[in-house]
Amino acid sequence: MQSIKRMPLYILCMAVLVSLMLLTVLSPRRERSDMENRTLAEPFAVTAEGILSGDVTRQTEDYLTDHFIGRDQFILLQNGLDAAMLRTEKNGILLGSRLMADTQYMNTSTALENANAMGELAAAAHADTTAVIAPLSAAVTPERLPPFYRPLDQKALLEDMRGLSGLAWLDTLSALLPLGEAAYYRSDHHWTADGVKAVYKALCGMWGITPKTDVERLRYDGFYGGYYAKAPRPFFPADTFTFDEPAGITLEIRGETMPGLLDERLLGRRDKYAAVLYGNPGRSTLYGPGEGVLFVVKDSFANALLPLLAQHFARVEVFDPRYTLEPLPEAYAASGAKNLLFVCGLTTLLNDRSLILQTGWEAE
Repeated sequence: MQSIKRMPLYILCMAVLVSLMLLTVLSPRRERSDMENRTLAEPFAVTAEGILSGDVTRQTEDYLTDHFIGRDQFILLQNGLDAAMLRTEKNGILLGSRLMADTQYMNTSTALENANAMGELAAAAHADTTAVIAPLSAAVTPERLPPFYRPLDQKALLEDMRGLSGLAWLDTLSALLPLGEAAYYRSDHHWTADGVKAVYKALCGMWGITPKTDVERLRYDGFYGGYYAKAPRPFFPADTFTFDEPAGITLEIRGETMPGLLDERLLGRRDKYAAVLYGNPGRSTLYGPGEGVLFVVKDSFANALLPLLAQHFARVEVFDPRYTLEPLPEAYAASGAKNLLFVCGLTTLLNDRSLILQTGWEAE
């Protein structure tokens, strides 16, 4: 008893930890973290097999970590201390007045393989093909990079990719550079409505068609994007999410006509870009007032661009290789399209192998 009295700090610390644990267990469970834009760990069953294998210990740690009382405030406090210590990178995100992806650890060989895969898939589909690749924002706003940081030479990489693909290749970097910081959001990797408009006009010029101007620009405040979710910071200013919505475009997903081009439920969250075209279903279709069919192979970068393109076609078939196992050449042939368009972010092509895996269908 005498030795315990000599350890008041230890007793206080243990009391605080036990109290926090009880509050965590007894507080209402959250299904997702809006700040981190992810689903949190779910409750789990405790079984003898799980105890013996160690799964229960791991699941308990994951659950308590995700549902720790005051977790969001703790993360903001920790990141605020990082900012005070002039830390320039966290979770692969470069910190500053604009958040940008750290390119030093990205796999350029994967991007080159993806470019080659695009060429192979276009040849297999016997399609007139164009590629639109979105560079990372660091290529457009290099002055915002930390001092002494050596970014990936995106211009050279994109040129190498163009050569490997053998496709008609839109110079997106030249289209975006005049916009500077207005081309991308501060907290996200996607284009703003101004960035999308610049790429749309450049693509229309490349195809020899006249851009449509009958669009309504929608604005939603309080947007914190994917970069912020990886490195949330206190007092970081929210973006205004912008979206150009043309008239007369309808969206169909899995045979169901959607009530609009934006998922109203997701506009209430921080990551509002996820609302565009209802996220990233493997297959979807846009119907417009034009003629012919366009087949688009894409990632999320295309979502805000596709409604503008749909104004020029009767139908736009949308194919996201990350979320469908359907062979791309077969899907293209069944669509009745005569034009194939790749719209992908360089981020995806540096990290994802879905297009590369699609070439396996042709080999069988």
